[in-house]
Amino acid sequence: MKGLVLFLLLASVIFGNSFAASFPERCEGRWQGMMYIWSRGVLRDSVGIIFTVQPIATEVRAWTWTTEYISEKMPMTKAYKLIQKSELSNEFLLDEGDGVVLTNYVFENKMYSLFKVGKIWLSSSYEFLNESLVFEVTSGIKSKVESKGVLNFTFDFLQRVILKKNVNEKY
Repeated sequence: MKGLVLFLLLASVIFGNSFAASFPERCEGRWQGMMYIWSRGVLRDSVGIIFTVQPIATEVRAWTWTTEYISEKMPMTKAYKLIQKSELSNEFLLDEGDGVVLTNYVFENKMYSLFKVGKIWLSSSYEFLNESLVFEVTSGIKSKVESKGVLNFTFDFLQRVILKKNVNEKY
């Protein structure tokens, strides 16, 4: 276990920054897709998504990071700002604009975030797969199962969308 952790740390130092600078630029543009929402393994709902990323002209290493949820019942727009910590860093801050800032990390073609709200742990990721951008959010709580000092966590909810760039479908 300790050997694996050491290997992962060394690999992140050696390879972690090689794709970080290009990740947000690859996201730039307008993307669309259908988000599917699962609760405890059962598909519960779906909603159309428009995801738009644009560089902020007045700021260095910063982008608008906007997700529109296309829903007749509850339309919503989440407008964030993504900021790269420094030129060579794989660390990005996703500023929600209300005092909440989520830390994200880019490794190769994927950006990860892990955070806790109350008792709920959430993970989010954006990943390039072929010509698509996959956005996922999972959430769960600390499990009652513990073995040899290892804590387990549930995966109770999943939101997943495969985004295609410049698709003109309406939801």
